[in-house]
Amino acid sequence: MFTSIRRLLLDKDIYVKTHSGAKSKFHELFLKTNLLPLEFGKIYENAFDLRQEVDYDYETEVPSEAARQTIEDAAIFLNVVKLFLEKR
Repeated sequence: MFTSIRRLLLDKDIYVKTHSGAKSKFHELFLKTNLLPLEFGKIYENAFDLRQEVDYDYETEVPSEAARQTIEDAAIFLNVVKLFLEKR
């Protein structure tokens, strides 16, 4: 999802290096302007939070249902971004 957001931002000549920067600009330019549904902000936020937790706390165990849900959400997210980019 991070890479797909970076691709969206690239279309606007915006280059971000960090997850935080991508998240901020994604909200500002695509969600607040209703170019993409607001629910995609929550999907990215949930994946971002999970990533932060497992990357920095080696004892964190992700429940299989949370992992499954994140993968399903990511697939939807990526398909929507792909369609969005194809339509422009």
